[in-house]
Amino acid sequence: MKQLETTFKNIVMILCFIYFGISVLLFIFFLITFINDGQIFLFKRLMLQDAVLNVTKWIYGFLAITTAFGSITSFLAGIALMRSSQKVIVTEAVKETEKKVEEKHENKIDSDVLLPDEKKIIGILENHNGYMTQRDLVIESKFSKVKIHRLLKNLEAKKVISKYAFGMTNRIRLEKKIKE
Repeated sequence: MKQLETTFKNIVMILCFIYFGISVLLFIFFLITFINDGQIFLFKRLMLQDAVLNVTKWIYGFLAITTAFGSITSFLAGIALMRSSQKVIVTEAVKETEKKVEEKHENKIDSDVLLPDEKKIIGILENHNGYMTQRDLVIESKFSKVKIHRLLKNLEAKKVISKYAFGMTNRIRLEKKIKE
């Protein structure tokens, strides 16, 4: 879908620049005709009456001003579309880079840096979809409150879990899983 949108923007941008070129040529033609008192520079030998020449002169003057305005507008529109396309390309490149960085830093931790009791805590949290209260963790693990507190503090320092206040206890969220 984005590719179709980008292609459409590119086509419109090209059409803006084509219209700019045509408008500039028309502007030059109308300006020269206006300067030549309304006589078309290719047919100068035509004998037209002064009233007709005066009217055609001002018509060509009006057309010259209109095409000048049109050419400037189409040129600026083409530039704006070109810049927006470049911004999209740069934004997509940044997103791809961030995605690659995130893939390198998977949400897994090596089991060698964990103590056996920490592994047990992570296993319990994995069994409960990664969320659990600290009180329930004490009950399920059968460790003392102090030991759980110390283990959670170590895991939090390793950024394996995160703790949030939850009433009179803490809510524990598993951030990383153990690499197999």
